[in-house]
Amino acid sequence: MAEEPTREAALLQESRLDGFEPWGPFCRKELKGMWALGWPIAVSMFCRFAMFSMDSACVGHLNRPLAESHFLLKSAGANPDAEIPGLPTATYHLLQLEDALESSEMGTEAGTTLRDDSYSPKEYLAASTLSDMITNFLTTPLLAMAFGLNPLIAQSVGSGNLKMVGTWLKLSFFCVTLGTIPFITGFFFVDEMLTSLRFDPDVCYLAGVYARYNSIWVLPNSWYVTMRMYFQAQGKPRPAMYFGLVFLFVNALFLWLLVFGGPENGQWWHVGGLGFIGAALSISCSRIVQSFFYWLYMFVITKAHAPTWPGMGCDFLQRKYLRPYFAQVLPQVGTMLLQFLISQSTTLLVGKLGKLQVSSSSAAAQATVPITVCLLITFSSMTAIRVGMKLGKGAGKEAAQTAWLCLGTQAALTALFAAVALPLRKEFMSLMTNDPQIRQLASELLVPITLNFLFAGAVSTVNGGILASQGRTYLSAVMVMLFELPLSLGTIAILVLAFHVDVHVVYWVQAGVTFVEAVIVLLIISGSDWDKYAEDARARNQMMRQASGQDDSTEAQS
Repeated sequence: MAEEPTREAALLQESRLDGFEPWGPFCRKELKGMWALGWPIAVSMFCRFAMFSMDSACVGHLNRPLAESHFLLKSAGANPDAEIPGLPTATYHLLQLEDALESSEMGTEAGTTLRDDSYSPKEYLAASTLSDMITNFLTTPLLAMAFGLNPLIAQSVGSGNLKMVGTWLKLSFFCVTLGTIPFITGFFFVDEMLTSLRFDPDVCYLAGVYARYNSIWVLPNSWYVTMRMYFQAQGKPRPAMYFGLVFLFVNALFLWLLVFGGPENGQWWHVGGLGFIGAALSISCSRIVQSFFYWLYMFVITKAHAPTWPGMGCDFLQRKYLRPYFAQVLPQVGTMLLQFLISQSTTLLVGKLGKLQVSSSSAAAQATVPITVCLLITFSSMTAIRVGMKLGKGAGKEAAQTAWLCLGTQAALTALFAAVALPLRKEFMSLMTNDPQIRQLASELLVPITLNFLFAGAVSTVNGGILASQGRTYLSAVMVMLFELPLSLGTIAILVLAFHVDVHVVYWVQAGVTFVEAVIVLLIISGSDWDKYAEDARARNQMMRQASGQDDSTEAQS
């Protein structure tokens, strides 16, 4: 704890430096700051996405009934009070309640349409992929509210308005909590959504079960992401990294226990584990426990929030705070929703081509997610923080240099990953599934998928990092609505629905569209008036400081 005041003072001192340096000295200095902030964020994101990949890998190796007890309950319709040997009481009643709800909503005959034999990895992978597609779409607005903290907090730190940092946190907590209520409801209707899109009934049923057990983690995860953004934007990303590493192994333990039964094949609680249901429960348990211990450490044990905490109360609901917050966040919510819709539309449309195609694309995507998406989000967040801090202190030229340096570094790291992963793509796919057909097709799709991530990195860094720090989130929304939506989604929809093209063509076309968009956003950034955005950011924070009755001496004491 003794080093915390020193770290805060160094952070504030850095935020008040100004001037312009040649590229050589600037890159050496800035790369150190980027490394100190970026690698803990990258490790944290790697751990979060690795949990999903671990779940997918377990699902891809399942080849047995969906929690045998679940089907035994269905077959015991004549004797609903019959108990299942070896099934815990809580699990028994939970499954019994689920069957009762299904019977009241769909009718008792609906259950007879489902096979009672073993599902293959194709069905399990397809169901988990489609379930994640719907549930991730529902949680995207909540994540956007949290990610919006990066530029807001960075600008406040850069301008020296430290107490405003805690105000942004309280406002984000409030909005995320209220927003969770309507979005979590959709988790209980995933099977109906997919059925309306005419997917296979078995896959729809499995996806619905998977989503309902995933609903448990939504609110705790939203709080965790908000807390993590709050601290990493202040230059404190390492605690989240350490917790991420620990709970990566905790999640593996949960998977072993809940999916496969743990020691002695689960004889001590449930023979063979819960299988497919256990995969959903494992990620839920991991995220809930991780969120609690992160809060306990940061807010109770170390009190890391104290230097920027404005105190309790509802002052954050004033209009002077709500307007800039929603001006920053709402366009970002729209942008992330549309981008997610466009991205996942590929999965949805590929699903129309068959189970093999959607399972293979899922395996290829999940194998690369811990690295590629980790880089996308890391550089988007890091760019928003580094550029936002320099804009907050009024250094427009330094902000421009930082933006271009982040873009170049992100592209170089993605290319390095491609150079390592593509020659080993068949080995990667063998880790994701034991189905030979899925392994072969997924290894072929990995090439255009990786290329698409290279171009998407530039788009993500510009939209989520540079434009967000400039306060131009509305421009990102306009670009997505007028360019990505008709060109990317429209083109792929025509190719799949009208021409029934091969799945390889779909992913190569997607990569081509992303390349065109990357060129456009880079042209937009090259024409930015950086001095104007720096002055706007600094003036906005100075105005808020005066409105809240703070002065420079108060901030210096803070």
